[in-house]
Amino acid sequence: MRRLAKGRAVRYTARMTTFPDKAPNCLACRHFKVSWDAAFPRSCRQFGIKSRQLPSIEVFRATGQHCPVFERNPAYRET
Repeated sequence: MRRLAKGRAVRYTARMTTFPDKAPNCLACRHFKVSWDAAFPRSCRQFGIKSRQLPSIEVFRATGQHCPVFERNPAYRET
């Protein structure tokens, strides 16, 4: 487990069996949310981060790996 800035613990599980060669689409993830902060409009519930870019890009910059906790949101529909 790893502690985050807000004191929440994140348990890494094998949700993604293989790591893709490109970042997953955060808009299709169940952990993605829109932030109220206009300067940082995109947020990830699992990692507890807010950013201007998609959270998966920030995770890649920090860890060098694509997002390990991506879960497809069943309500998301591609257009």
